[in-house]
Amino acid sequence: MDVRLNLIRLIELSEDKIMSLKAILDFTKKVDLTGDDDLYSEAQNIVEARQEQIIKMMDIDNEYLKVFEETKTYLGIDDITDIDKIEYPKIVDLYEKTYEIMSLLEEIKFLDEKNIKSINKKNSDMNEKINVNRNVNKINKSYGNKFAGINSYSFDKKK
Repeated sequence: MDVRLNLIRLIELSEDKIMSLKAILDFTKKVDLTGDDDLYSEAQNIVEARQEQIIKMMDIDNEYLKVFEETKTYLGIDDITDIDKIEYPKIVDLYEKTYEIMSLLEEIKFLDEKNIKSINKKNSDMNEKINVNRNVNKINKSYGNKFAGINSYSFDKKK
C-alpha cells in the first residue's frame, strides 16, 4: 500500500466534501431568505436539494473512513496527527482541508439553528392565528351561524 497515494485520495475526498458543504451552506442561506409565507414551496425544494447533497456527502464520508482506517492500520497509528509531516508532507494539506470542513460545518450549524428559531416563531404565530379563528368560529356558532356569509368579523350588517 502506498501511503502517499492514500493521502492524496483523502485530500481529494476532502475537497469533494468541501464542495458538498459549500452547496449545503448555500441551500441553508436560501432557506433563511425564504421567510415570506408565499415561498414555503420554494423552501421545500431547497430542503430537498440540500438533502441530496447530504446523501452525497455521506458516500464521500464512507469512502474517506475506509481509506483513512486502511492508512492508520498500515502505519500502526491511532490518530492522524501521528503521521510524520516530514516523511508525508501531504498530511499538512489534509489538515488544512479538515480545518476548512470543520469551519463550514460550524457555519452551517449556526445558520440551521437560526433557521429553526425562525421557523418555530412562524409556527407559533400561525398557531395563534388559528386559535383566533377558532374563537371567532365559536362566537359565530353561538349566534346560530347568522354571520356565516359575512366575509369579515364585523357584526354590523352594513359593512
